[in-house]
Amino acid sequence: MGHPPNHCAVVEDSLPGIQAAVAAGMQAFLFSPDGTTDFEHQPTAFKAMKELPSLLECS
Repeated sequence: MGHPPNHCAVVEDSLPGIQAAVAAGMQAFLFSPDGTTDFEHQPTAFKAMKELPSLLECS
């Protein structure tokens, strides 16, 4: 889409997705409704989609 990776955000719920986002140099957000955050790369985690807009504003 023509945007540099450091200007992109990825919302993921899986370890491979988080790893791919981090490897690409993108900001990773972990959607984890059950609160699981035991990933190798600790992305910003959130439990409800309604939290995402404020997380995007802060990053």
